[in-house]
Formats: sequence, structure tokens, C-alpha cells
Amino acid sequence: MTAPEFTSSQTIESIATPETYETVYCTKYALSKGIFKVTGKATVDGYFSEKPYKAAYPTLFLGRGDWHRSWVEAAADAERRLGRKIDSLKRKIVELNQLKFVEVDRP
Repeated sequence: MTAPEFTSSQTIESIATPETYETVYCTKYALSKGIFKVTGKATVDGYFSEKPYKAAYPTLFLGRGDWHRSWVEAAADAERRLGRKIDSLKRKIVELNQLKFVEVDRP
């Protein structure tokens, strides 16, 4: 069964039936909230839209690389994100250690 086309003017409910929804792992907030499951619909261009519950429109949209179909892929992405964050913090520590404070006369 092929997925129907999704355009920005359509809501997820208008093209998806309950059997076309899938559950994926969200890694967008892996470093703050952890990896969590989201039920919704993938679009043809690689984005993911959460299934709306009590709203007319989905409340969560995930871009390419922010969601994965398997736990293994999601865990690997979270590890990659963690490594990049650690590297960024190490660079920031080096930058802060190189700061020098000197007295400056103000005109």
C-alpha cells in the first residue's frame, strides 16, 4: 500500500487512516527529555507529523534526522548528539580558560 501525498494545506487526519499511522522514536529532545515514542504519519519528503489527539492539527512536527523507525537507530543518533554536545562544551571550556581580564581606563 503506497502512502498518499501530503501537502501543507492538508491535516494529517484528512489523509491518514488509523492503519497508516506508525510509531517512531523521537530523538530531537534526546539530551533534555530523552528518547520517546511518537505515533503519527511520515510525509513523502522525510518529515514526521504527530497524530493529533484533541486538536485539529498535529502538535509535533519532526524534521529529517529527528525521528527513527528503530530503537537501534534512535540510540545511535542520541549517542552522536551527546558526543557533539560534549565536544562543544570542551571547546567552550578552552575558550573560557583563555579569557584574561585586564584593567582598562574608560574615557
